[in-house]
Amino acid sequence: MIAHPLLEKIAADFSGTLAQRSGKSDFAPEGIFDDFLLKRFCASNRHYHDLIRLMEMFEAIEDNDLRFQRPQQAKMALVLRDAFYAPHHHRPGTPTGQRKKEIRTFLDILAVEPEFADEVCNLVEVTDPPYIDSTDQQLMVDLDMIAVGEERRRYNEYAIGTAKELLPVFGEQAYTQARLSFLSELIQGNRVFETDYFEAKFGLKAKDNALWEQENLPIIIAQTQMLPSVSALYSRKPATRNLS
Repeated sequence: MIAHPLLEKIAADFSGTLAQRSGKSDFAPEGIFDDFLLKRFCASNRHYHDLIRLMEMFEAIEDNDLRFQRPQQAKMALVLRDAFYAPHHHRPGTPTGQRKKEIRTFLDILAVEPEFADEVCNLVEVTDPPYIDSTDQQLMVDLDMIAVGEERRRYNEYAIGTAKELLPVFGEQAYTQARLSFLSELIQGNRVFETDYFEAKFGLKAKDNALWEQENLPIIIAQTQMLPSVSALYSRKPATRNLS
């Protein structure tokens, strides 16, 4: 495993929950994270949905003492949501909820308690289709969107990384159209985040970032050719934020 105290804690918590919730006794839970999930985060097509993003989301939870109603389910969903992320899921015609189905199959293979697996999966793709009816789901959506409210340096990395992941799927013209539509929704919407807490802290910055990207999208797309390798990005520690 890549040495980082927070990543080690994420892995230990995930493995501990899996050991508690799985009905299988013939496997090493820690091996699931180290030998399977970690490889997915380090895949060559990961330029934003990577270990840095994962650690940033968990860092936000710890720094601000964010309270989930079902913390085990939510934290497992955070790991699996990004581990099973695949750019091709965004390809037009891909069945809705494909990632959620893959995660449920994964949990079934590991004999995870069915009710627990259902609760995890219900937090994986909260917005596809739109379905938000709990604080946990609101927090999951806001953590997924946290990069849009970051300082400009990190936002620029997010914008470039997103483009680098999705350009091979959409092509430049379709990606530009879809991205501009997304940015316009952020700029023109009444709010960006689901929770009042995130909206108060990041809402205005998110709109400012979206306006900046809207104006600079061609430059950002051009910069995808200059993005450092995934392995090089892992050499730096995630930016420490104080959201309070």
